[in-house]
Amino acid sequence: FDPTRSDAAVASTLAESAAQNEARTYFAQKGYALDAATRSRTALLVKNLPASTSVQDVRTLFAQSGVVTDVLLAPSHTSAIVEFEQPTEARTALKKLAYRAFDGTPLYVGWAPARNEDSDDEVQTGTIFVKSLSFATSTQDLERHFASAGKVRSVVFPGSADEGFANRGFGFVEFSSATDA
Repeated sequence: FDPTRSDAAVASTLAESAAQNEARTYFAQKGYALDAATRSRTALLVKNLPASTSVQDVRTLFAQSGVVTDVLLAPSHTSAIVEFEQPTEARTALKKLAYRAFDGTPLYVGWAPARNEDSDDEVQTGTIFVKSLSFATSTQDLERHFASAGKVRSVVFPGSADEGFANRGFGFVEFSSATDA
């Protein structure tokens, strides 16, 4: 492996790796260790943003789901952490915006790690992937079904019906604790 080669694939991989390391360092300086096991109840990690994205673009998009208290945009502008005032607002944004097309690319939205100084609000969650679902299955159906296993935090089908995505036969169920999952 020679990083000085002018091969386009090598250059692309190195640029992507540098952007990821830069984002990891930036978020760590702001109190978010991306590899932490505990998750915030009020902050979302957003990936796959176009490089031309601004803080205001992210704030405007997520403010449709509730009161956005802060937006941390990585230096590469390709990932962000969006903080909400209330956990219910963050859950609404996750359900509404996960895998939604934004400026031509799908957004990857998930729970951000708990902020270091917010240790009282930390929550360790567990998410399972559910496949072979009937296309008629709704998020409420999955929530009811898995409620017997533990407290369901969210149910997400990739995309949303508003964006032309419907239940495509699979989804994700997030529990309030890893043991419930």
